[in-house]
Amino acid sequence: MTPDSGPDSEDAEDTGNAEGPRAAENPPAVDPGNIGTEAPADLRLTMGVLTALRAVGATYLRRLWPLLVVLSVPAVPVVLMTELASVWPALHPVVVNGAVEPLNSPGTGLWVFLGATLVVALALTPIALGGAVLLGGGAMLGRRVTVRDAWRQALRRHLSTLGWLLLLLVWIALVLGLLFTSLFVVEAPVGLTVVVLLPLVLYTLPVLVVALPVILLEGHRPLRALAVSWQMGRFRRLKFLLFVVLAFGSGYLVRQGLEYLGALAAVQSVDPLLTMAATALVAVLLAPLWPLLVSAPVVLHEGSTRNLDLVAADRQIPRAESFRAAVSEAIPEPAPGPAPGGPALVAVPLLALAVLLPVAVAPLALWVSGTTQILTSPVEGISDDEVTPTMEAVGDDVRISAAQWTNQLILCDPDCATVEHGRLGRGGALVETDAGLLVTSWREYRHEDREGEDSYDPHDDSGLYLRECGSLTLEKCIEEVDDPAQVRPFGGDHYETYSAIAPLGEGLVIVSYVRSDNSKARRFDLADQGGLSVQVCADTACTDPSTVAEPEGVSVGAFLRNGMFLDVAVSPEDGFAVTAYDGNHGGLNLVHCPDAECARPEVTEVVPGSVVTEYEGYLAPRFGARVEYRPDGTPVVAYRAAQGGAAHVVDCHDAACAEFTDRAVTGPGWARPVPGLAVDSHGNPQLATFDMSAEQLVLLSCLDAGCVETTTMPLRGFEDEPGLTALTLDEADRPHVVWGQGTDASWNSRTFRATTEYVRCLAPRCGADDTAPDAGSEHRATGPPVP
Repeated sequence: MTPDSGPDSEDAEDTGNAEGPRAAENPPAVDPGNIGTEAPADLRLTMGVLTALRAVGATYLRRLWPLLVVLSVPAVPVVLMTELASVWPALHPVVVNGAVEPLNSPGTGLWVFLGATLVVALALTPIALGGAVLLGGGAMLGRRVTVRDAWRQALRRHLSTLGWLLLLLVWIALVLGLLFTSLFVVEAPVGLTVVVLLPLVLYTLPVLVVALPVILLEGHRPLRALAVSWQMGRFRRLKFLLFVVLAFGSGYLVRQGLEYLGALAAVQSVDPLLTMAATALVAVLLAPLWPLLVSAPVVLHEGSTRNLDLVAADRQIPRAESFRAAVSEAIPEPAPGPAPGGPALVAVPLLALAVLLPVAVAPLALWVSGTTQILTSPVEGISDDEVTPTMEAVGDDVRISAAQWTNQLILCDPDCATVEHGRLGRGGALVETDAGLLVTSWREYRHEDREGEDSYDPHDDSGLYLRECGSLTLEKCIEEVDDPAQVRPFGGDHYETYSAIAPLGEGLVIVSYVRSDNSKARRFDLADQGGLSVQVCADTACTDPSTVAEPEGVSVGAFLRNGMFLDVAVSPEDGFAVTAYDGNHGGLNLVHCPDAECARPEVTEVVPGSVVTEYEGYLAPRFGARVEYRPDGTPVVAYRAAQGGAAHVVDCHDAACAEFTDRAVTGPGWARPVPGLAVDSHGNPQLATFDMSAEQLVLLSCLDAGCVETTTMPLRGFEDEPGLTALTLDEADRPHVVWGQGTDASWNSRTFRATTEYVRCLAPRCGADDTAPDAGSEHRATGPPVP
């Protein structure tokens, strides 16, 4: 043996062999009395990269079960502890697109448990990883190793393998430290950082990775193994790099492929827990490829450089019984054992259970704990808190109508895509009916034949218009429909313009508001002086709109801001209710019409104005209210209080809401937007809002029609300001939510940029069932459960 190839571990012996790895070229006959002094007959190196790759594939196929066992059994405690940590109740875990995501940060108890998990992992990982390298590397060299012998030898090399793991962690920390220093301390360009660090990583990583099989197959300590690995890599750095890239690259590709399959399964409405189990099974089956690929470089034979010392490997790789019998007749026959079937009938199922444990433990734990399961998709195009989104579930699809400067129709199935868009201006609304899209928009015209201030005199064509798009797209509808129906003429200046629209029988109800222009009203004796107005159309074309109500003294909106200030809902008896929110002073009124004629509209002041001075801050678009009807014909209203930002539910005791109970269902939250509102099949309100202290989007599920008792289901975490929410339920009472968060806006800014996401719960009310056991005040309460 050459001086630079001898093992220096505690179980190494002086073999006196001067031929070293060259013996593999012409191995001598094996002398049973002199085993360990010459190259063994059953160990052979591989010539060429392609041959080594074929050896990896053949070993994987032939020895898959032993490799799975040797990796999985020692990992059982680690898997159990890791999965227990992932479903730790204090984390509020949620299954998002088939993956577990915690909503809360770990507490002290969990950190202690994670520390214990790390200790157990450091104790058991060297056994599993070392056993896999010994079993797989031995198979590629030609020696069949049993699982028990692989574990036994890996246990002997435990400290050296653990030392290698620590070296790997130190290497990762150094690379990340250099990256952080270069980008954030020195502030070097990204390109220069990549040019400097990438060659360093590609040169040092193969040396470090190949040191692992050197430790286990030659018996060296970690630092000595690094030196041997460097020597073995001379003149074949690219070959070593190829196998290391394959080892880590295959893992990356597998993860990406599993994520894609998970997303595809979500689109096909496959149960996320089944998807988790399937992806875990694939990951488990492919796990043995990593130790095989990192072991492949050391089985290569290269005549011009240092190769694996087969004599040292002979001492480290346990011998199979067949080889012992071939080289020594002195080995006695094994004593007669028990009849086949006794222990094996127990051992095989236990081993199979250990192998399949990573596949089943996470889905089973999540199913037992009733963890919320959701699907999510980014929503492009909704990036402003002034957008007023509405949602409708149609079968398995959800349609999102978003109105602001640009009106959009977005389809989520569950991936969201914009299918219609068009620019109309402020104050518009759109709804999709059997007749196609219906769009309202405000238009203000000038007199082209007049000059100066006279050109701004009242114009007969100014006002609110309705477009019936039919089969046209929204963009084409705006461009090609030249004769929209004028629903409401208004000749004054257009400030604070809003509208809402809903199907009513075979026609429509259109509610609109424009700020009164008292100056022009006095000068020109305007027929419509502004304010709130309700029009009813007998058909969707609205060729002959009828103004049925013009309640006086009802203010709507905020100065030059858009938001959910105006909403309309149709009752089961063909009446309707309108919520009018005064964003300037924080007041809320409800207008009720018992039928389409609305001969006697009833106005109820639900919340008197509480802001003395007109509010013009950037939070005004988050004010507002929504209204829905319950099956008994009584409306329910959800609104965001102007002062404090708490979410409230108004339980109307009659159809006109003449008597009602106003309940705060959350605590204060200055950035909270108006909550999303829907009513389930039992007549209980469901709200999409935010837990401001925990920084979570939650479904606040009312367990009764009046929201006396509530349950909160955390859905997503947020880091920036929450900007908008909307909610609808499908026929199975499964919630569908659109929500957005954005960058902080300064107090004097009028802009807010949000990233928006669609969330679909897979269980009715996201699992907030009234038959579920009490979870304490954290989840169920008779007061405000959400801070």
